[in-house]
Amino acid sequence: MTEQGGTGTRAPGGDRHHAAAAMPPGWVSTRVRAIEPWALAALSFSTAATAVFLWPGLLASWLLAPVPLLAARWAHSGAARHPSELALRGTLVVCAVLLLQLHRPADAGAAALLTQAWLAVACAAYAFMLRPAWACGVSSVALVVLAAVRLLSGEPPTPVVAIAEGLGVVLPALLAAFAGAAMRRADAQREFSHFDPATGLYSHEGLLSCGHELLARCLRRRRAVTMAVFDCSDLLEVRRIYGPQVARHLALSVARQLSRVAGDKGMAARSGMVEFSLVLPGLDREQALRAIQQVLGSPTRVEYEAGGVEIVLVPNFVLAPVENTDEDIARVHAGAIRKLAASREQEERRHRSMRRARERHSRPGSQARQEMQSARERALAKTVPMPLMASS
Repeated sequence: MTEQGGTGTRAPGGDRHHAAAAMPPGWVSTRVRAIEPWALAALSFSTAATAVFLWPGLLASWLLAPVPLLAARWAHSGAARHPSELALRGTLVVCAVLLLQLHRPADAGAAALLTQAWLAVACAAYAFMLRPAWACGVSSVALVVLAAVRLLSGEPPTPVVAIAEGLGVVLPALLAAFAGAAMRRADAQREFSHFDPATGLYSHEGLLSCGHELLARCLRRRRAVTMAVFDCSDLLEVRRIYGPQVARHLALSVARQLSRVAGDKGMAARSGMVEFSLVLPGLDREQALRAIQQVLGSPTRVEYEAGGVEIVLVPNFVLAPVENTDEDIARVHAGAIRKLAASREQEERRHRSMRRARERHSRPGSQARQEMQSARERALAKTVPMPLMASS
């Protein structure tokens, strides 16, 4: 750790009694990631039945009906790690259903109500899976596009019909949002231990649980993946010198920088008190090193200003590329920890050797001679000679 002259950071959040509020803003529960592909697949078959079988001669039916199925395939191939990804898929599905309404035949009759029903189902599904802010975004897009479709169709609805259509979208979404909130509270209690409440990163348990899923997906697709483990032991020295608040804010700075390295596809974890880990999918060893140096610089460092003094934390880290298809995230992490411990021990031996050499060369010559003489005198122990006995 060195000192210079920097920038601030953010505050920690939450405790176990408020697990849902303490979860990171980008949290997507394991249950939601499992539900989304099946919900989209069901919606895809429903819209396809409405469009293709009722209006088989309509080209738009064949072009737009598979959109939810493609979204389901997208969700299945890479489970969402941020609500924005779910919201994007929800927006695409909603727009596809509404564009299908725009191209429906004029004599669609009661069948047109089915497309309106699938729109309400799509909005309700994502209101159930997303947090309120994201769900409101998807529903707002649905209402705006619905109004545009009605205007472009050349038959603008009466105010009563417009209000009825809007309520048909909003009310199911509101009911689903209440059910989704209850599900998220239960999921938050179950997955609270997967996150470090002080930094918002994954915890060690979360690294092993969610990291295993990420690693398995990369190996299944034969994509490169690299784990990086950072030793930030200087945080203990910062805590001793500057106090726990400065150390906590510096740890948050480390978390923020490592989150930038991980991006949306990777994952960052606080896997120990002063240990942080990254899982970087799609990057080999050299690419991972470049990604780390692009954010943390070379040599790697994290800067934080405290009381007009800039604290520069220089963490030691190791890279562990995953090369075997049968690797487990726990074994990869344990191997990286062993490499880090060996590197730390080697560095400590080097420092001890340099310190001894410096002390040996800094002593005055007379003092060194006195120490050598003293050592010789101590080596010659005093003895009492035995009396000579005359042989009889």
